[in-house]
Amino acid sequence: MIYGLISCCKKKKSFECKAKQMYCSQYFKNCKTYMKKNCDDYFILSAKYGLLKKDEAIKPYDLSLNEVDSKYKNKWSIKVIENIGKTIPFGSELNLILGKSYKDGIISFLNDNYYVIDIIKENNLTGIGKINQFLKNSNINSGFFH
Repeated sequence: MIYGLISCCKKKKSFECKAKQMYCSQYFKNCKTYMKKNCDDYFILSAKYGLLKKDEAIKPYDLSLNEVDSKYKNKWSIKVIENIGKTIPFGSELNLILGKSYKDGIISFLNDNYYVIDIIKENNLTGIGKINQFLKNSNINSGFFH
């Protein structure tokens, strides 16, 4: 099985809904479509909730790992690592589309326990614009549009 991990985003719905519906930026939609095309299942990393199953109901929040202190990031990373270990079988392929702050505290664990493909790094993508364009082109070429 191939699994995907994507970061949450700032733009959110204003009401409780499934995680896959909460984040509503075009970038997130492109990430989600890419993961649906390339993975058997995917999960979302949330600054507030940690590892989210895509159909898990959550409430809106305003928090980013870019805005928290190192103590919060460390606790968050430990929680995420524990939940990934319980949820995704060791040795599985993991496709990542994660921002730096979401990846920093967990990447060593992922590299030690999974076959990791960092989509951003593998394709030498820098900046959200280039990443978004890559995802958009990948999704259009596959026949997926949303």
